[in-house]
Amino acid sequence: MTTPTKNRFNQRTVGAPPEKARWNRRARRPLYAGEKPDPAGQQRLPWYLKFLDLRIYLRLGIMVVAIGAVVLMGVIARQHLTQQWDARTVAVEGMVRPGQTAAESLSLDNLEDTLIGLYLRMQQPLLAAAPGESDRPVPFTIESGELARSVADRLAEAGLISDPALFSLYMRYNGLDQGIEAGDFELAYNMSMPEIAQALQNAIVREVNVTIPEGWRAEQVAELLDEQGILDSDSFMAAVRVGDPVALGLGQYAFLAGRTGKPSLEGYLFPDTYRLPARASSGEVLAAMLNNFDEKVGPGIRAAAADSGMSLQDAVTLASIVEREAVQADER
Repeated sequence: MTTPTKNRFNQRTVGAPPEKARWNRRARRPLYAGEKPDPAGQQRLPWYLKFLDLRIYLRLGIMVVAIGAVVLMGVIARQHLTQQWDARTVAVEGMVRPGQTAAESLSLDNLEDTLIGLYLRMQQPLLAAAPGESDRPVPFTIESGELARSVADRLAEAGLISDPALFSLYMRYNGLDQGIEAGDFELAYNMSMPEIAQALQNAIVREVNVTIPEGWRAEQVAELLDEQGILDSDSFMAAVRVGDPVALGLGQYAFLAGRTGKPSLEGYLFPDTYRLPARASSGEVLAAMLNNFDEKVGPGIRAAAADSGMSLQDAVTLASIVEREAVQADER
């Protein structure tokens, strides 16, 4: 007698007498007597039948309504904020840049600025807090070419600010890092970070009197400027020897335009007493001397040089040679 077997569908095959099968709606196939539907088979529905399930459309509708509600709330909130912030134009410090409208500050192009502005707004109590109560002046010096972050670190070391990173971010966001001047400042422990940032935009200009005697050579003038702490002697001599007014920012002097070759500016260093910044550039010192030369060497002297057949450059060069060769003052 052959033992009946079953296949993977739990159907009798070998040696089994035929039995009447009944269609099972849940299993979606015929089942023999005593056979139970396969639970796994219940999930094996054709893909197109899934779209006939109304629950899918119900869930999809709920999701669309929820997304639409969120978008609508976002649009309403943005319109409300825009109307409020546009009325301020230059709005609360740290939220909108100076000269920017609120709508511009919320654009995608300025997303980083908007986030930084929100962060600074949250840090407003720390920005407004002074490290101390003393109003005693604290001297502070910024060197030429010093970076804003280096300035912030030194301010923190001096105890004038509490957070150099926050101070640097505030300076950069408000465009104040580009306006820091080199020079001397008087700060105080009762100043907030915004107050210190504004104070660094205008250095204290200390001036000194410098007298250049008649007959001095350019090297002597350079040594005097170096001794007074106004300007490095090598920098001054390099500017005098190059003699290029345009490169030195001195292109406004017409009497320098007609020169030929590569003449020095030594003959134009008019002897006099000058009031110069305690820390000056070569261009600033030369501008003071050239202004004095233009005023003292007037049209009459220039006309006399022209009558003698010499240009102003020739007359200045000759005077410089005489000054260098003269040994005693009465020989000049």
